[in-house]
Amino acid sequence: MFYPVRLIPETDMADETVHLVLDANSLMHFQRPDQIDWPAMLKCRSVSLIITPVLLREIEDQKVTNRSRKLRDRAQAVVAWIANFIENEGHPEIRKGVTLS
Repeated sequence: MFYPVRLIPETDMADETVHLVLDANSLMHFQRPDQIDWPAMLKCRSVSLIITPVLLREIEDQKVTNRSRKLRDRAQAVVAWIANFIENEGHPEIRKGVTLS
């Protein structure tokens, strides 16, 4: 039997900052994080998207070893997108109410 998981809490988070850890699959196969209205989707004040060293390694690996040229190119684009923000000090805002950490 399938039981759907509710990702958005029942409680009011209008004044909260939500911290989300990005994973390689979300970056490789879905919209870029700066194209998503995270605060509206999560019904919160702001969102901090966390990029981990493991994520960076996985994307770098995909850039070199993935069999699909399309996915290697996508990984290269993701690395370039992340690098653009990592070069900045602090926690860059990638869209209103959304920062990278």
